[in-house]
Amino acid sequence: MKERHGVYMAAIEVSGGNSYPGRVGMLMRALIAAFICALTAAPGAARDLWVTAYYPGWRQRHLDPANIDFGAITHLVHFGVVPGPDGSLDSAVNMLTPANIRVAVDAAHGAGKKILFTVGGQATRERFAGAMSAEHRESFISALLAFMRGNGYDGIDVDMEALTARDARDYSLF
Repeated sequence: MKERHGVYMAAIEVSGGNSYPGRVGMLMRALIAAFICALTAAPGAARDLWVTAYYPGWRQRHLDPANIDFGAITHLVHFGVVPGPDGSLDSAVNMLTPANIRVAVDAAHGAGKKILFTVGGQATRERFAGAMSAEHRESFISALLAFMRGNGYDGIDVDMEALTARDARDYSLF
């Protein structure tokens, strides 16, 4: 996680929809379990552990934010907005309506929890590439900060899929 412009941004989510079969899967599960055990064994680790729940806007009508078990999480991530190649944001695509945003933010804050929003998602690399370009980067950052602050979110989860080596320069400047 890095801090930029006074905002904590969750780092890159690496995914491709692939599961880890056989021995690789067992190894991955063992490594994850060992990591969790090491975290929880350290003094104060449970207090510092970040437990996230993703809450997609399009499912909000099926699970009212008042029914979320906030005792099980430290942070709620509201999914999400999609970048426009010109640095704009599309919140309608995933049904992050003003009403949905308000009740989710109010519920999280009412429970004493932080709530972030996601920018990106599946197959958003090309949109990010345009938005992060030198031509649109500042307007993209401004749009993200305005969306976060204007809606009462506490941070931004960046989910650029699929991030490639050729994106490193623009991503690091972003």
